Amino acid sequence: MNLKHAALDVIKQSHKNITIVDTNLHTTQQTTLVLALNKFLMQYGTHIRHNMIQNSAYKNASGSVKEYGGKQ
Repeated sequence: MNLKHAALDVIKQSHKNITIVDTNLHTTQQTTLVLALNKFLMQYGTHIRHNMIQNSAYKNASGSVKEYGGKQ
């Protein structure tokens, strides 16, 4: 299963269970969708970040990888 299909699968499974959170209550409750996406990102985030660095980063003079904004 590729990344796109995995993401769509998470969203399809979650959209039926979306609940509305009243921000006026300042509650820490999160929607099912948010929790599902958080889980997805924890599982795949490292791969996503790695691919982003591979695709967008460049090496500076010392050979270390620089990300967006010049952070190392």
